[in-house]
Amino acid sequence: MDEESFRAVENFISALKNKNASEIKDNISSSGIIVIRNFSSGFGNRGKDVRNKYLFAEIPDNFQFEVADETPIDLCYLFQKAAEYGLDEIPVLNLDEFSFFKDSDVFDLQEISTYNLIDKCSMLPNSLDGTPQIFVIGSKKIVLAETYSEFDGTWAIFENEGGKYYLKIVLNIR
Repeated sequence: MDEESFRAVENFISALKNKNASEIKDNISSSGIIVIRNFSSGFGNRGKDVRNKYLFAEIPDNFQFEVADETPIDLCYLFQKAAEYGLDEIPVLNLDEFSFFKDSDVFDLQEISTYNLIDKCSMLPNSLDGTPQIFVIGSKKIVLAETYSEFDGTWAIFENEGGKYYLKIVLNIR
């Protein structure tokens, strides 16, 4: 992939590092982004599972998605290591023949169980120490991941729309 293909990921990391919302907003899918937080254990004691779609105008300038009566979902916190590293220091793995969130799955995210989300995310190689990784999945997706195990981490999924990549999904599974 050429350098332009990574522009959305680079802008995402830069926006988090510089706390500049306009850099992220320039790379949001026209259909908005889906933000998911699921706890794979805790039996409801660790917090609410969240599955929300946000349109461009709804993206908070502080990168914190409010959750009633709980700590907000904070993108700067979720991807803090990526912001520390910068794009040039994050390893890139090409997974050409890899199936990860088919286009039809994106529309069903509200229905996919936490265990199915974990199953999909565990298909990607995990760093196990939170070291950021970038996965290029064919010509359709780029995934920025910070993982600690197959069921503990964060993933930002960028999808190709008309030759340019846009942030489409943010997953946080703990």
